Amino acid sequence: MADAPGASDVTPPPRTRILVAVDGSPASLDALTFACPLAQARGADLLVAWVLDPDLAEDPVGLAADGAALRTTIEGWFTAQGLRAAYQVLLLTGAPGPALARAAADQAVDLVVVGAEGSHRESGPRFGSTANLLAHRLEVPLLAIPAGCRWRGVHEVVVGVDGSDATDAAVAAVAALPGISDAVVHAVYACQPLSEWSGAPVPTAHRQRAAHDVALWTAPLDLSGARVRREVRDEAHPSATLLRVADDVHADLVVVGAQPTSQLTGQRQGSTVFQVLQRSPRPTLLVPPTTAVGPGTA
Repeated sequence: MADAPGASDVTPPPRTRILVAVDGSPASLDALTFACPLAQARGADLLVAWVLDPDLAEDPVGLAADGAALRTTIEGWFTAQGLRAAYQVLLLTGAPGPALARAAADQAVDLVVVGAEGSHRESGPRFGSTANLLAHRLEVPLLAIPAGCRWRGVHEVVVGVDGSDATDAAVAAVAALPGISDAVVHAVYACQPLSEWSGAPVPTAHRQRAAHDVALWTAPLDLSGARVRREVRDEAHPSATLLRVADDVHADLVVVGAQPTSQLTGQRQGSTVFQVLQRSPRPTLLVPPTTAVGPGTA
């Protein structure tokens, strides 16, 4: 009879890999400052990626001549921000969006972190072309970090739900978040009138059915140990509703599910998701429907 395998024969699970995109801008430094303690808290491998676009003449740290200049620059950022985390530097070439998307696939990362520029609700769209492309193309979660946000753990989470495959993935991602058993999760369904032309409130029976459905859609959250608060709201557009709830509870994280990327157009459908990404003043996680992995999940 063969001996039972010893502890040394057990293959450990793969480590989580987090890629953070930097370009020297204040927005990207905010993303780095957020990603480092997140990676450290989860024992994740951190990849710091800079894209050198050959179509641009500007090369602020002399990367074309010597890639070591990038490492020196990043070390300076870590020192200046008091960051303590092991990391790997990736110097990529090409158009930034496609280069980062390829790196995310090639490096088998579990999460991509980007900075969101501008002030919310006032300056219009905060995403540049790179972050926008990643939001449409990535098949792993994308975490957008608005200016000034810092990692402080997961205490209050808001997740939008509607029974779709997209929000099923978002719920699964929330259930897998580190520290979720000590958090409060606000699962929000924006219950719209039966006709967009109707100004009448949503009928009571419709709201009751919606509350029943929300309980089914969010059942995985009960198993996570989190305190779950389910809300059916009908006072505003879904994106405005999510942002309002997030403001009310001072959410650490807003989570939205994304539709699949169309092979024909290379775009995701769904205005709610992108309105939340563009307007949220809080860290916001976009979860593709093919993944159930949250940021920092081991």
